[in-house]
Amino acid sequence: MAGELSREGVLERREDDADRRRTIVSIAERRRPAINEWLGCGAMA
Repeated sequence: MAGELSREGVLERREDDADRRRTIVSIAERRRPAINEWLGCGAMA
């Protein structure tokens, strides 16, 4: 699922500077407002 979301531009992957064996996955900055709107009410609960 993470691979598909990365290809769609929803997630971004980068290497962890402290440990190159790890990959950091985060929500793409340009998609963050839509994700926050979608999940915002549940997150506040």
